[in-house]
Amino acid sequence: MSSKKRYTIAVVIGQNKSEYINELVKGLQMNAMEEDVNLVFLSEAKIPKYCGDILSEEFCATNEYHFHSVHEYIKYIDPDVIILAYGSMTGFRYVRSKREYMELFGDKPILMIEDLPDDNEMPYLISDNYGGMRSVMEHLVRHHGYKNIVFMAGPSKNYDSNERLRAYRDVMSEAGLVITDNMVEYGDYSAEVSAQINALLDNNPDVEAIVCANDNMAQCAYVECEKRGLYPGEKIAITGYDDSDICRKLNPSLTSVSHSGVLYAYNAIKEAMNLCEGREVKSKKIAASICVRGSCGCETIKTFKSDHGVQVENARNYTISRLHDITNEIYKNIPYKKHEAELYYLLQEMVDYIVFTIYDPDNKHVSTDILSKYLRKIYRYPYISGNTVLENVGALLIELANGMNDMSGGNELLGVISYFTEYVSASNVQAARRKSAEAEKQAWFLSSFTRDLVTARMPFERNVRCIFQRLRDIGIPSAYLYFYQEVFNYKQGEDLPEDIYLAGYYNEDAMESVKYSKGIKAEKGRFFTDVMPKDRARCYYAYVLYAGDRHFGMIMCENTQEQFDFVQACCMQMGSMFHHMVLQDERDLAQKALKNSVKQLKVQNKVLDFVSKQDELTGLLNRRGMMEEIMAAMSVHQGERGVLFFADLDHLKEINDCYGHSAGDSAIDMAAEFLRLNMPRGSVIGRIGGDEFVAFTTNQEPDAVREKVKENVKYYNEHSDEPYYIELSIGYSEFVCYDNVDIEKEISKSDELLYVEKKKRRRSIKKK
Repeated sequence: MSSKKRYTIAVVIGQNKSEYINELVKGLQMNAMEEDVNLVFLSEAKIPKYCGDILSEEFCATNEYHFHSVHEYIKYIDPDVIILAYGSMTGFRYVRSKREYMELFGDKPILMIEDLPDDNEMPYLISDNYGGMRSVMEHLVRHHGYKNIVFMAGPSKNYDSNERLRAYRDVMSEAGLVITDNMVEYGDYSAEVSAQINALLDNNPDVEAIVCANDNMAQCAYVECEKRGLYPGEKIAITGYDDSDICRKLNPSLTSVSHSGVLYAYNAIKEAMNLCEGREVKSKKIAASICVRGSCGCETIKTFKSDHGVQVENARNYTISRLHDITNEIYKNIPYKKHEAELYYLLQEMVDYIVFTIYDPDNKHVSTDILSKYLRKIYRYPYISGNTVLENVGALLIELANGMNDMSGGNELLGVISYFTEYVSASNVQAARRKSAEAEKQAWFLSSFTRDLVTARMPFERNVRCIFQRLRDIGIPSAYLYFYQEVFNYKQGEDLPEDIYLAGYYNEDAMESVKYSKGIKAEKGRFFTDVMPKDRARCYYAYVLYAGDRHFGMIMCENTQEQFDFVQACCMQMGSMFHHMVLQDERDLAQKALKNSVKQLKVQNKVLDFVSKQDELTGLLNRRGMMEEIMAAMSVHQGERGVLFFADLDHLKEINDCYGHSAGDSAIDMAAEFLRLNMPRGSVIGRIGGDEFVAFTTNQEPDAVREKVKENVKYYNEHSDEPYYIELSIGYSEFVCYDNVDIEKEISKSDELLYVEKKKRRRSIKKK
């Protein structure tokens, strides 16, 4: 590989399902690989109209809204130059204005294709849409003499379509033919324009020709006309534009305008590279020319006039001359001359073999094995359609057959032509079978892929590796996954996050993934370079990963144009999986938060419970708390001896009256402290009234407990500086602990004994 820098070109384009756009995209991809430049397609997906009956309008609008956002992701790719295919996007619901795209791309060099820029300094590349369509109209009006010609236009905001429509109007006007409003309908360049075609037929019953702004819509015109018995080329003329592969598959072949997507793509890549290298780039208009076939009513078969004297030489000279014409026509759009020369000599070699064999008097049988070798080589070539080659070579052989006097030689030529037809038919059938098998395979893959993504509950990095392995299994050589550090809710007009991070990738050399939010920041100008293999240029498609309004990031896949819709569907499933993972994480966080909340609530409830059971002044249990604790303690000590003490603070009223209520509160608190310090460990102690206390204990001698309290009270009074005594009268009751013990009754018993004790108290608590 050369040591020079390999440029990265971003192509901002719309996917409008047209054959021409497919050809253009393939051409860009092939030419980029030839020129050794990296290519990134930011291609806007579009849900086909025929899905409208199974999908809601809301579903279509929501998804197309997010499909359109892929263009904004160009800020992370940071390409050397941008190819803006603006014309391919004008039929989309959320297309931006040219000015908005310029603002989105900043100061990046831009080459606009398929439209004219607002900025006169910006280079552009367009097809000669006006000239190409004018050649069709002049052919229909002057050669065929048609007068009642209607026009099936493309999107009303599309530059190409408007130029083609202008050519239609001009030629009609110059011929003095009137155009009414009913003679023009607008479509979207897809084959889903049945309503518009039928409107043209209904409103113009004497129509002679339908001119379509592209081949897709012409294909639809074939279908709708044949339903009415208007057979193309016989009872009505139909023409298209783009000269795509579909032209030769229709019966009769479609008259169209050729402006090769491959050649167009070649010029686009070349001019983009000139912009990369800072060279001057001049705007170009690519020539377009009519390709006359049977759909307009023309007969194109020629007849070779043989010379009886030197048939083989004349035939060979004639075929060489015609081959030059054919190859010039077929290969004129091949950008690389070496390929054109290779194919010309391959074709000449094949026709020489046929001619010399046919004109050899000793051997007139053409080997199908030898023919098939030539045909396989022709069909392998990427820049042209093998069917197109055989169509033209077959026409040449028909000319030879018509001019031959030798019946056996003519029949042999017709046999070769028949073999060509069978080969084309077999190739088409095989291609259809491969396509059907691939569609079935993709359908089953998508089903299992969705199942695995939904049911898998693995860490993020393992999920990513699982996705990579599945993508590799379906033939995508490499992919790069970029994630935001946090989920982003996308709203139109709002800027994407400043940074995006590489969360994982795989290619021929490695497969790597990281934990969520631990990716490598994609530095400006180094989007691919750090992890991309340097062996060759690459072509990637960008896909947005989203679900609902949440954007998770993007994935770059090295897939083909044919795989685009399928990979897009896979990416939508990936977005749903990432959404599911985020919801799982959010649920886990919510459950964790709930557990913490429950834990905190339990603590708070304990506090509230404690507060509801606690006496505020003394810190002992209140009556409710004491009763609950006594019942709990008795259930633990079933059958054991229980003792319930009832204590009363002596002369509280005298303390309040003589020394104030604060002194009374202090005395109550001190009495509680006497009980707290002197009751046996594990006792339940509570204040049940102003100066009344209850204590419960088990397996204790009550008199010993009471005496211990009184001794400590006496000691306190002897050493206290207070001008009054603090004394307690204490009674008790004994019982056996069972669930049916009446605590209130036992309290009453101890209260009766307390009054016996009270008779022994001082007459006054005042100290002398």
